[in-house]
Amino acid sequence: MKLIKNGAGVLLCMALLQGCGSGAGSGGNGGGNAGTSNSSIKSVTATQNGSSGITLNWDAVTGATGYNIYRATTANQALAAMTKVTGSSITNNSVPYYDTGLTPATTYYYKVTWITNNTENTAPETSATTATRSTLKQMGGSIQGNPLTLTNKVSLVASGYSNPSHITTDGTTVYLTDQGTRSVLKVDPVTGISTVLLGNGTCAAALCNPRGITTDGTSLYVVDQNGGTLGQGGIYKIDPTTGTSTTFVGSGLYLPTVITTDGVNIYVGDFYGIKKYDIATATQVTLTTTSVTDMTTDGNYLYTIKGHAIQRVDMVSGAISLFAGTVNTSGQKDGVGGLATLSNPQYLASDGSSLYVSQWIGVGFSSLPMRKIDIATATVTTISSVTSALGVTTDGTRIFNVNNAGSGVLNKLE
Repeated sequence: MKLIKNGAGVLLCMALLQGCGSGAGSGGNGGGNAGTSNSSIKSVTATQNGSSGITLNWDAVTGATGYNIYRATTANQALAAMTKVTGSSITNNSVPYYDTGLTPATTYYYKVTWITNNTENTAPETSATTATRSTLKQMGGSIQGNPLTLTNKVSLVASGYSNPSHITTDGTTVYLTDQGTRSVLKVDPVTGISTVLLGNGTCAAALCNPRGITTDGTSLYVVDQNGGTLGQGGIYKIDPTTGTSTTFVGSGLYLPTVITTDGVNIYVGDFYGIKKYDIATATQVTLTTTSVTDMTTDGNYLYTIKGHAIQRVDMVSGAISLFAGTVNTSGQKDGVGGLATLSNPQYLASDGSSLYVSQWIGVGFSSLPMRKIDIATATVTTISSVTSALGVTTDGTRIFNVNNAGSGVLNKLE
């Protein structure tokens, strides 16, 4: 569990601590208004941020030299009986604070203290409850049901991969395919420790050219572009705990690259289009005859990448419609639907309310800003501080993405 600081808040509170409260402008996100002198914290608010996070806000105290945050799962505890989640004292009032890595469906009680004249003072207790898993769902290789609240804070989770491309998550662990080592890896998003789940670097180890990966929350499904009985492509079903694999589809595909699931069916994109497989029976239906770069689903539609555009595909009929951008026009213009432009979109993920799209400029996997598309309105916006060239997924609280620029890395965006 750790806290992530918001950069804008840091600048604000540094100003407040330096006594520049008479300056112009207004404070943001609970940091207090410029020109206002507070001798104590008047209010602390705690709000749910998905199933594993809580957001804290409070008003700044003029002249405070530090702040501490304490957490407990029982109300009205003494500070000594609570967990000090800030480690050492915070020397600025950088709000909001994001307490992450929490347990779903759990009420947490917080006390924020401020330090003046070497004395620690305590604000009134506040509490919030993390979302239950029942309000979230495993869908499209991500955890959906909680619209993400992002601060654009990017940090490294792990590095040293050979040629990573696609990722998925069950909400606890991140799984990725690494073409360079012909393997599937599982990554602890807290420690960054990566372990090989399947593969040993040779085609004989069941994976020859692993590409797309998804999960229904119980099993992993991995596309091997050169697997299957004819070496033209297959899908492997993998136990995420033991790494045991079985062949889910061994024939009928030609150079497949991407995969997603709605929990009932598996959708696979190969050279000839999108095929739908019943998870229980592996029965195949051809959904479209148009190849795509990547795809995901919110359970209502498939969203696919074609050229510089995002398309929407009916999951029953296979009917395709333009959703955002234009197939043959590249750009970075925000807007609605076809009035917006994207540049070489590569990978997709969804939180159920929005799509998150990685882009690259085509030379050495150089990254462009990630784009966000509102599913209800098709409004395209730019997440300006985030660059991502490859796979994207979300655990319902934050975004994970892999990037191949320089060395293969796994980042998180909170």
